[in-house]
Amino acid sequence: MGVKNKTRIISDPYLAAFLFLKLKVKPSPVVDDSGKVSFVFPDDKHTDEAVERFYKGETVSAFTYSGAIKAVKSIIFALRSKGRDSSREVPNG
Repeated sequence: MGVKNKTRIISDPYLAAFLFLKLKVKPSPVVDDSGKVSFVFPDDKHTDEAVERFYKGETVSAFTYSGAIKAVKSIIFALRSKGRDSSREVPNG
């Protein structure tokens, strides 16, 4: 039997940016039915520890963190724009 990979959904863009830096994982965005963009992370010990460090106020390079936040917000903007564009499409007929 294979091991099932558990995932955790993070909707806080600042926490997501921190996790991208600390876990060194590729962003995996998901969009729910309401259009809210969240990010998928492994649900494991490393993620738990990184989340705990975030809430305890661990410092990171401001330059690096601001770049990660910008990347996360760009992904969110692109996915929200894509959702709005597809809702404006007029069916042929």
